[in-house]
Amino acid sequence: MTVTKTHARRRAPMRELFSVAASAEYLDVSERTIRRMINAGHLKAYRIRRRGMIRIARVDLDAVLYEVKPGEVQP
Repeated sequence: MTVTKTHARRRAPMRELFSVAASAEYLDVSERTIRRMINAGHLKAYRIRRRGMIRIARVDLDAVLYEVKPGEVQP
């Protein structure tokens, strides 16, 4: 008796990628702020090819947001 295994190809989950401009709009900041966050290592970004456009995954944009707790906001 021969047992055969079938391996279904598993696709990686689709990532929603944003341009620098779309990322800035999503976070309601300037494009310059997005570029500063990338350069400072606070925001992960990907370059398409060597001199291609920069793309940022939505999950990485969401990762820079955090909840503000009561008392943390100064008047």
